[in-house]
Amino acid sequence: MNCGLVCLVIVLALNANAAGPISIRNCKNALIEKNKETHQSTLSRDQILRVVSAARSSFKALANDPEILDPIWRELNQKHPDIPSTGFCTLASNAVYHLLGGKSVGLTPMQATYKDPRIKGNASHWWLKDADGNIIDPTWDQYTELGKEPPYEKGVGRGFNTRVDVPLKSAQKLIDHAKKVLKEAGYKSDGS
Repeated sequence: MNCGLVCLVIVLALNANAAGPISIRNCKNALIEKNKETHQSTLSRDQILRVVSAARSSFKALANDPEILDPIWRELNQKHPDIPSTGFCTLASNAVYHLLGGKSVGLTPMQATYKDPRIKGNASHWWLKDADGNIIDPTWDQYTELGKEPPYEKGVGRGFNTRVDVPLKSAQKLIDHAKKVLKEAGYKSDGS
């Protein structure tokens, strides 16, 4: 990651027993406050964390669903059961995008393509950027738990290959699960 950029990376490290987020970090491993005069995002940090946490809570339950992960990612997910986010970046980013309000709240889907020796070819990583340029990555730990950095410097803004207002079909299961988790915790489906 290019640490010359002032970028707040919202990341969540959840272990099997954790009920909520454990850490937030940026490229210098310390929280950097953005200039309040340039703040454009309507989303609160807590709202984002609640939604990402709710979406992440479905990973283990859905990892073996053939409609969710492609076989190569399902196999990698099973090889690393301690990193349940493996292979979920597109779906989790799509789910979080729609739960938080998508384009109407200034979110942009980001995607990077890179060589991944684990799959012997090209792979993609997906995450979101908010209106302030903050990175919201619900699956960052599939890299950091292996001692790698997510490929943010290769990222480009793009759509999810669906209409902007329609979630990916396979992401809908994550969305439904996250809405249930948020409702049970007393929050709206957008985490507010």
